[in-house]
Amino acid sequence: MVISELNAKLRTQNLNKQIILSFILKILSMALGFLVIPKTLSILGDNQYGIWLTILSVVTWLVTFDVGIGNGLRNKLTEALSVDDIITSQKLISTAYIALGCIGLFIIVLTVCIYPFLNWNVVFNTKLITNSELGLTMFVITIAIIVNFVISIINQVMNAFQLAAYTNILSVLQSFLFLSFLYILNYNHDLFTVTKVYSSCLIFSGLFVSFFFFNNKREYIPRLKFFEIKKVKEILKLGGGFFIIQIATVFMFSITSMLIIQLLKPADVTTYNVAFRLFSILTLVFSLIVTPYWSAFTEANRKGDFTWIKNAIFKLHIVLGIFILGALLLILFHQSILDLWLGKNKVVPGWSVAITMGIYAIILNWSNIYSHYLNGIGKLRLQTIIAVVQAIAIIPLCLLFTNYFSFGLFGIMLSMALCMLPFAIVGPIITYKTLKN
Repeated sequence: MVISELNAKLRTQNLNKQIILSFILKILSMALGFLVIPKTLSILGDNQYGIWLTILSVVTWLVTFDVGIGNGLRNKLTEALSVDDIITSQKLISTAYIALGCIGLFIIVLTVCIYPFLNWNVVFNTKLITNSELGLTMFVITIAIIVNFVISIINQVMNAFQLAAYTNILSVLQSFLFLSFLYILNYNHDLFTVTKVYSSCLIFSGLFVSFFFFNNKREYIPRLKFFEIKKVKEILKLGGGFFIIQIATVFMFSITSMLIIQLLKPADVTTYNVAFRLFSILTLVFSLIVTPYWSAFTEANRKGDFTWIKNAIFKLHIVLGIFILGALLLILFHQSILDLWLGKNKVVPGWSVAITMGIYAIILNWSNIYSHYLNGIGKLRLQTIIAVVQAIAIIPLCLLFTNYFSFGLFGIMLSMALCMLPFAIVGPIITYKTLKN
């Protein structure tokens, strides 16, 4: 009893520390991010910036090709660390890095083979940029994303060590470097140049954070001798469910910009992404609070501390109530904030889009409470089914609301909000049933 209470106290103290540090780093990251948007927009212009945002949303698909290794590693490593099993932890980390490196190498070879044969002007529905420049842009950003998705497994390692706050260092460093180079470029309106700078900042940031972490925990540095094919199977057995959820979720989010550029026009991508970035404050800040709970739930579940889990979920509900009030304020003053940020009427999403984005943010935050608990304990079956349904539903819903009802951007956001509802209902049911049993 005393040990359980001590573990719970230390776990809560570390969570509070990680949340506070996450807030500090994330506020800095968001501040840099908000500076990056108008600067990039001024360099590229509305249409090229819309294409740039679409490119970024498309290449995020590549992060799904880790086949769930990242999240599988996070849970397995957390379990090993909770019982001080250093040998197993070393094997898990080394195996994950080597396995992801092999996957990344395969994707790079595949990319080199197919990218010259695609008509990129058709893909992005534009003639503003030549096909060759778009092809080079896609090639460079694709290689950078692949290299980074191998390096960035450091985030899952730090999450397993319950150092979730430190994962924000990467985004802070990346945004700072990118913004600095944008001011150096200043009047260069070349999309390919912006892509090269972004790619370089992405890779350097990941390498720097990895060096920072492993320099302090040298015994966990990935080594070939610790690689075990058996550990690959262990990670993938759990990671398979994460992979399906991940690929379905990334599909739903990345396809949105592509649907807008095809069903509406490139400039609407800019309006959507700028407005979405504003309302993502609600989900980003809430994620700072809920993210550290994933690995904490894993540890608490492994030790049978279910009282702590129930109390943690209750506290997250109270925090969510505050965010609902924040969503209402953001809806009321969204245009004033955008005018102050980007200039008078530079981007005007409209009330219908703003209200739907606010509702979407609330549903997503509610769902994240339960998904982080269920992810932490590895209960993924129904989550997987719902994620697939969401991914299947997003395209016909967007087509229905934009082509048939002519709702424009409002139709896109309405589709996303409706797709999030199933898990928002089922997630709590699964959670409380699991805790009751």
